[in-house]
Amino acid sequence: MTVRIPKDIRDSIIVITGAGITALISMVYAVYAGRLLGPHEAADFYVIIALCMLFVSAAGPVNVTVTKFTAQYAARGTYGSIRALVSFVEKRVHLLGLIFLFSMVLLRQPIAHRLQIRQPVLVVYAGVFVYLSFLIFVFRGALRGMERYGAYAANTVLEAVARLAGGIMLLFFFKTAGAGFLAYSIALGIAFIMVRWHYRWTVPRGTGECSHDDTRVHGFFFWMLATSVCASGLLTLDMTFVKHYLPRTVAGYYGAAQTCARIPNIIFVACNTLLIPRLTRAAERREPLLRPLLAITGIFAVAAGSVIILFYFFSPAIIRLFFGPAFAPAAAIVFPLSAVHVILYSAFLLSAIFVVMHHFRYVIVWGMAVAALIGGYLLFHETWQSFVQVLASCALGLFVVTVGLVIAVVKRKETPQE
Repeated sequence: MTVRIPKDIRDSIIVITGAGITALISMVYAVYAGRLLGPHEAADFYVIIALCMLFVSAAGPVNVTVTKFTAQYAARGTYGSIRALVSFVEKRVHLLGLIFLFSMVLLRQPIAHRLQIRQPVLVVYAGVFVYLSFLIFVFRGALRGMERYGAYAANTVLEAVARLAGGIMLLFFFKTAGAGFLAYSIALGIAFIMVRWHYRWTVPRGTGECSHDDTRVHGFFFWMLATSVCASGLLTLDMTFVKHYLPRTVAGYYGAAQTCARIPNIIFVACNTLLIPRLTRAAERREPLLRPLLAITGIFAVAAGSVIILFYFFSPAIIRLFFGPAFAPAAAIVFPLSAVHVILYSAFLLSAIFVVMHHFRYVIVWGMAVAALIGGYLLFHETWQSFVQVLASCALGLFVVTVGLVIAVVKRKETPQE
């Protein structure tokens, strides 16, 4: 007797497994590189990663926009529109990516000076990484929107494996932050070539209607850009300010703690990958949105809460195991920072309902949270505790307001119209 696993459960297993393997390999490499480089050199390595995550997160709307409209077209069976959409978005992000890369080349010296990075070429590597991220988001978004989660997960795992292998080889010959980070750009280039090939094989030419609403795509992209800029600011600005205000060694400790604190991101990525397509499909079928939203967010909260408890009891042992005794002071930062990240991730997941319903006023709240965060960092930057306390205050405020907005939107949707 053959037992058929429901599609939703099968997709969840694939995404969670892929995200877990990818994050584990990525974590291994970040820890390996930091441990090999030591606190002083690792400060440059971690700050350039934070800088890249800031810009890459800001490029996240490319992925979300393509995912949202691809899921919509796939639900309607108009696969030709998916090809038209991807071609439309790819041309524009290619141009934007080149402009960004050229800007990073021109500004490498002042950026390196401002962030106290000793190798300006690191800024150029970051520009290449962000440019490739712009492009790969287009095709990964298409696979995600069509719910081809096996191909999506395989591509992210390929990137992580290539990064680890390339990084080990580069750091064997050159023990510098530049060599360690170059592996990120090389691996992303390999993953881009493969995902583009798979997309072309999955969606052949001449598959049905080939049209989409450019104005609607542009409007959605604008709001997703604002969302991603705010989200990236909330998650990465602390490392940038820490690097600027605190000694290099302390910045190295903070970077190591931040690497551990992002372990719940494994669960967030898996849940977020499933959420937008699932909610879009429900919206197209006129099904309730609150049930899948709370189910996926609840799974994240329970799983991420387990990680936080682990950090509470064992963070000194985890830091010693991952980074060695030289990074021992970082243990005190891991638990509070990871708890704050989980609160932020929960707010991000809950906000997915606004994205699907095209209710974008929540972005104003996110922008206010980022402004408050920057103001707090400018006023309170004496110790690492100051940075964590400011981030925690903004995260809690954002979460409470987001919950209130979700309740208001659901009640308005359920209220009969006169």
